[in-house]
Amino acid sequence: MTNSKLHPLLLLSTTILLPFVISVFDSLLMIISIQLVGVILLCLYKRVKRACEMTVVFSVIFILYNTALHSPSIHVFAYLGMFTFVILRIIPPMMIASLLLYDVETGELLAALNQARLPKKLMIGCTAAIRFLPSVQDEIHIIRQALKMRRVKLSISRPLEMMEYLLVPVLFRTQIISEEMTANAITKGAQSPNRRTSIYSLRWNWMNTLFVAALSTTILICIGMGGKG
Repeated sequence: MTNSKLHPLLLLSTTILLPFVISVFDSLLMIISIQLVGVILLCLYKRVKRACEMTVVFSVIFILYNTALHSPSIHVFAYLGMFTFVILRIIPPMMIASLLLYDVETGELLAALNQARLPKKLMIGCTAAIRFLPSVQDEIHIIRQALKMRRVKLSISRPLEMMEYLLVPVLFRTQIISEEMTANAITKGAQSPNRRTSIYSLRWNWMNTLFVAALSTTILICIGMGGKG
């Protein structure tokens, strides 16, 4: 693990705890501040494109939320307000969680969980759950490319065709992926009673300290400036 990366355990704990913090201290200032921290973090990981995409989505949702908030009390704006209210609070934790999903290797994650002295079954289950979503996304991309080669066009106006050409193959591939991940875990000694070793040397570095300080300071300042603002 290079000095420019966060410890996988720090990413995992932040991904778990951050949604609770945002829910308890329901502050728009805190949400925007954590979004900014996430953008800076993605840029440090050289994931500028992902940072820009998620910032655009966050900005659009924020504008829709404010529009619904200051609009007449009718059903359409009420539903829009509830939808944007939830999404607005999901995007900042998702930015940090995306690093855990796409930028931490499986070996690094297992080595980090091993450092925490977690039971082996819990380690394997946690790693499989985190790696499952990227694997399914890759399969969806492959299936869509195959459909394009066969000149099959998917359209929301034809939901039955979408289910037949996309959803059914994804479900079949999901079953195969789960079997492959199980076989991979067994091959790597998941059932061995011995303690697991790793080639990854995971240590606490300056970037971890800087991230914890920046995130903690941001949350404390936002709480101090007025909880539910």
